[in-house]
Amino acid sequence: MSGLRAAANRPDHPLNTAGLTEALRDAESFEILIEATPWADVHRAWALADALRYPDAIYVAAAERHGTALLTADARIGRSGAPIRCEIITIAPAESGAPPGCSSAVAPSMPGGGDPSMPGGGDEAQDR
Repeated sequence: MSGLRAAANRPDHPLNTAGLTEALRDAESFEILIEATPWADVHRAWALADALRYPDAIYVAAAERHGTALLTADARIGRSGAPIRCEIITIAPAESGAPPGCSSAVAPSMPGGGDPSMPGGGDEAQDR
C-alpha cells in the first residue's frame, strides 16, 4: 500500500490520488487477503535485506511462502541480485500518462534476481 501511495504522490506518475481509491477498490475485488506478517517471513526478509530494502524483502518472503510470483512496479527488486526463490513480475506504464491497467509493459525476473532477457537467462545472478 505504501508503494501505491508513493506512486500517487509523484507528479509524473500516471496513478494520481483519485486513481488510488479506484485501484484499492479494484484490488479488493480480487479478494486479496491482507494478513499479519509471520515470524518466518520476518526472518527471511532479514536475510534478504542485504540486497533489498526491508519492506520489499517482506513482500518477497510472503510470495516465497505462498509459492506465488510477486507483482511489483519496482524493477529494483528483480535486479537486486538477492537469492530470491519466487518469480518477480515487474509492471510499468508503457507510456507516461497512460491510465493504470490500460497499457503496460511486463518484465518477469527469474528467481535469484536474474533477468531472463539477459544472456544466461539470469543464471549469472545466482553465481554471486
